[in-house]
Amino acid sequence: MPSLVGTTFAEATTQLDTSRLEVGDIDWVKTLDKDHQVVKTQLSNPAAMLWAGTSVDLEMEAAPVSIPDFAASNVANALILADEVGVSISIPFTPTESQSWKVLSQDPSAGTNGRAGDAVKLTLEVPNVAVPDLAGLTVSEATSALTDAGLRGEASPTGYETDWTVSAQATAAGASVQHGTSVAFTVQAPLVTVPDLSGKNSTTADSELKALGLTPASATPTARGSWTITGQEPAAGTQVAEGSTVTYTLTGPTITFEVTGNGSTAMVTWAPPGSFSISQDTGASVPWSMTFPDNGYDRYERGNFNAQMLDGDSITCTMYRNGEVVLTNTSTGPYAVVSCG
Repeated sequence: MPSLVGTTFAEATTQLDTSRLEVGDIDWVKTLDKDHQVVKTQLSNPAAMLWAGTSVDLEMEAAPVSIPDFAASNVANALILADEVGVSISIPFTPTESQSWKVLSQDPSAGTNGRAGDAVKLTLEVPNVAVPDLAGLTVSEATSALTDAGLRGEASPTGYETDWTVSAQATAAGASVQHGTSVAFTVQAPLVTVPDLSGKNSTTADSELKALGLTPASATPTARGSWTITGQEPAAGTQVAEGSTVTYTLTGPTITFEVTGNGSTAMVTWAPPGSFSISQDTGASVPWSMTFPDNGYDRYERGNFNAQMLDGDSITCTMYRNGEVVLTNTSTGPYAVVSCG
């Protein structure tokens, strides 16, 4: 019986055949190519006498190797050399992207005794690449652009939707960074143009804002339903992220008292809408006017006023509700007196 320990399977087969013995069961190292294995143990003692045709079982192990010198080679050649001796190389990049990169150092060093299947860690000369411009891209598009450039991406905040776009990136477009660098970028919801809400009531404004994906908020929560918008923030036409809050200010309707005539001075007496408090201006400049909030008073509560022309012969009083005339009277003659209410 020949000694087979340390021989390859092909060598062991040849020796057994020469000795008129058969190959029995083989216990291979399942994670290793068979060409890089040698006999570890054999079932029969080499000094034993066996009958011709006897089967000999073999247990295999990784073949001993001398770690090759990968320095000054590139990754593509290092892979070929490693495959020839049965070792693997360990690099933090895919072989496809790094095949032309130069090997700077290795661990373990060249000439070290090892076994097939051992991993050799390589340090590579990693090239620099230009950071692409990610502005306005979706997360998917930005990630693809970075991958194509040999970079990785990190989007924030988490929980973004697929249609959100890049609003900022941590590393400026065009900057030169090492291949494989992670570039952080910020995404935001799609931009929406804030509509003009002026003159609209809260119900209409809320519906319009919600339809655009914006959040309405009133700065005058005690306003009545008939009040209309006189101010908003942000201003109409502003570009904001979807989900942003638009705050509007509501103003109620008004009642205006007005005195006109062909003179320059009049005496005006008035009681504001909904009030019995009387005020008077004995030297009011003509034209004269005063505006009051209209809290939904009926015609009998909308106030009243009268005026006497002091230096002309024609005087007119006019009452407006939200800019529309609801009552007007004219009186003529010296010291003419007119009343509206």
